[in-house]
Amino acid sequence: MTASSSERSVSRHAKLRMRTRQILKTLARHGFGYLLETPQRHKLVSDSVARSSPHELTSAGQPGRWKRVRLLLEDLGPTFVKMGQIFSNRPDLIPEELLTELKKLQDSVPPFPFEEVKATIEAELEGPIESFFRDFQKEPVASASVAQVHAATLFNGKKVAVKVLRPGVEELVGLDLEILTHLGSWLENLILRSDILDAKAILEEFSRTMMKETDLRNEALYQGKFAANFQDHPDIFVPRVVSALSRRRLLVMDFVQGIHPLDWDGYDKAGLKRHDVAKKGVELLLTQVFVHGFFHADPHVGNLRILADGRIVFLDFGMMGILFSKHREYLAEMLAALAVNDPTLLTRSLLKLAGKPLLDQPQKLEEEIFILLETYAHLPLKEVDLKDFLQRVVAILLKFRLVLPPGLYLLMKSLVTIEGFGRQLNPDFQLLDQLEPFVRKVFAEKFEPQNLFKGAVDSLGDYVSFLGNLPEDLQETLQHWKKGKIQLEWDHADLENILHKADRISNRLSFALIVTGVILASALTFQSHIPPLWNGIPVLSILGLLGSGILGFALLISIWRSGRF
Repeated sequence: MTASSSERSVSRHAKLRMRTRQILKTLARHGFGYLLETPQRHKLVSDSVARSSPHELTSAGQPGRWKRVRLLLEDLGPTFVKMGQIFSNRPDLIPEELLTELKKLQDSVPPFPFEEVKATIEAELEGPIESFFRDFQKEPVASASVAQVHAATLFNGKKVAVKVLRPGVEELVGLDLEILTHLGSWLENLILRSDILDAKAILEEFSRTMMKETDLRNEALYQGKFAANFQDHPDIFVPRVVSALSRRRLLVMDFVQGIHPLDWDGYDKAGLKRHDVAKKGVELLLTQVFVHGFFHADPHVGNLRILADGRIVFLDFGMMGILFSKHREYLAEMLAALAVNDPTLLTRSLLKLAGKPLLDQPQKLEEEIFILLETYAHLPLKEVDLKDFLQRVVAILLKFRLVLPPGLYLLMKSLVTIEGFGRQLNPDFQLLDQLEPFVRKVFAEKFEPQNLFKGAVDSLGDYVSFLGNLPEDLQETLQHWKKGKIQLEWDHADLENILHKADRISNRLSFALIVTGVILASALTFQSHIPPLWNGIPVLSILGLLGSGILGFALLISIWRSGRF
């Protein structure tokens, strides 16, 4: 057993060295060998690897450089193609010229032989392919760098799509990810904005994404969650996963033929109106974003189909975006600010999305936002280019070194893609017109009594946590001060008075939060009809409102007497 383990270790080490050498030679062949002049390189390969001069890069000019980056990624294989595709959604990470090139990356590659497809299926299902499928088409309907799809028929007559992972792709991706941990510096120097972001953290995020991509059980999970969100929805059909036949390297689901979104003749034959389809498609995406917080991150026309009854079908759930409720709320605030041309509100919302960073000159950011809004203030909605607007927003974020959650960049891509789809079907289509009801819904949910109560409880918890951590934070600050890391100059003559005022402020704040909690609890009880009742109104609710009114009046008297109001 020990010998076998040792042999596997040697074999993997040999494969690692072979793949590393291949990557480095490919870098050199595309004119990027100069990036390999790092100490890490000598740990992995000998000095015999050919290297190019940095002058090779500059002599070709900037456009040539970014085109060669794309060709390099394509030449390096599935891991790097996926990396380029994922990074093409991140304008915060990638220079604009390179983004244009990365969007040209093609995931279509020659199919692998049916014998390998059959071997994978039989290994995963532990039996002959004929035992599970009555009919199986040997020619794939789609082929990509990570997997390919075949049409098949089950014994119950159901037609299914069978997605099979490309043989050896898991091992290749594993080797590439391990190599990238050692050679991450060349990637940072080649494409990333390393002056703004942590390249190591970005590579770790990419590694997690790729490992999920090579396990089809994750896609099955996403597809199931997506289907549950739209259960019984009249305008969408989600292909069902055949769980009994799905595995790590195998995903079986309903086969959907449908109408291609750009097949005008198909619409006419089915009696469908294109502008209705465009409206449905966008409403479904906005529902995913603002209602579910779980959305399809790549809704291009290749991943959409239209059924004859008008229902929309989303395909390929390998990449999904997630937005937390607070992010949806901040995003709604941004859209509301855009609608009323309010630069202050838009600035505040952007800062919330970026985690409320401290800016040296926040007024400068607001000035930039004001100029941006003025550019679009007098344009009709149908003349507003959403893609152009979002690109300008991202440019401002980069200028002030603000970093948004990754899901926001996926959302930007999805919105631009689906708006393009809508305008292809209807030239007068305007996505911003359809945003209003969703924004209203987000604000309505925010001010529902139970959400207000939850917000008050959360705020109270934050203050309690702050007060609880205060002694430890003060101790840590004093330790830094003793070590000379903090220099303070202050006059302690009025320290006692300051502490007394701080204590009064803290007490009033806690008192106000308690009163707010009692009011909200009473309001909720008012709707519950919990006995005893007086004229149909719960007595508990009446007492709570009276008590909170008395407490609130006492607080107002206290503030009035202090002279600070």
